[in-house]
Amino acid sequence: MRRTIAGVLSLTGMGAGTMFADDGWRDRRDIRHDEARIAHDRRELRRDLYNGNYGAARRGMNTENCGGSIGI
Repeated sequence: MRRTIAGVLSLTGMGAGTMFADDGWRDRRDIRHDEARIAHDRRELRRDLYNGNYGAARRGMNTENCGGSIGI
């Protein structure tokens, strides 16, 4: 009986250990998505400035994720 209970508990513990394992993949994915959004915003800003649409460029700098401090 003790052996059975110990076996069940050890299998449950090993299963729970894999549930909580984290390799950091989600964090890296979030960072890549943020970098992609910032790159997209910078492309839009450069396009607006190139086309002379300064109003759109100003609105884009003030409303984007970077808080208006985009280094071009």
